[in-house]
Amino acid sequence: MDPGARGHDPSCQDGFSRNEPVRSAGAEMSNPLPRHRLVEAAIDKPRRVLWGALVLTLLFGSLIAFIEVDTDPENMLPDDHPVRERNAEIRDVFGAHDLVVVGVVTDDVQTPEVLGAVDELARTVAEDEGVLGDEVVWFASATGGEADVADQAAVDATVAAVAADPIVGPNVLTDDSTTTAVFVPLVDKAAAADVESIVDGFVEVTPALADTDVHVAG
Repeated sequence: MDPGARGHDPSCQDGFSRNEPVRSAGAEMSNPLPRHRLVEAAIDKPRRVLWGALVLTLLFGSLIAFIEVDTDPENMLPDDHPVRERNAEIRDVFGAHDLVVVGVVTDDVQTPEVLGAVDELARTVAEDEGVLGDEVVWFASATGGEADVADQAAVDATVAAVAADPIVGPNVLTDDSTTTAVFVPLVDKAAAADVESIVDGFVEVTPALADTDVHVAG
């Protein structure tokens, strides 16, 4: 027989070899993929699984109150890191301090009511033991620490005096009269939370600041 000729192999019927097992659709369906134990438990006992999930959610949710958020970039480095040590040296040489800025924003801050309240707020914050009171800067700093804001005429005179100070003026009163700022240097940056608490408490009991937006940053 010619080896190149193709003959009929009696062992092959319908394209299947007798040496190969024939798999039927029924055989494949009879062996489903094994289910995971957790999936089986969730299907068999759904109520217990839901109650367990609820208990775990409440348990871990109650721990949120103990989370402390520290956004100070300096604390991202170890205490003995060269950058932190160098930063501390520069502060000692130049007398730099951590700073909190209190900003008061409204349609017009140049009124006796608003500036009078900001003046009182600055002096209240300066009395805190965690604040370097003599170095607090606000609009009164441009007038020797005393500012007359008893009436609108006095306010206009004070604003003119502040504007004449090229260093303090632009930082404590904006030209559009919508914003005034108080710069609060701290003995230690941990005092920032105390300053924010003082500001929040002062704003709550001061009607003149009721319609203003007061921001504390630092």
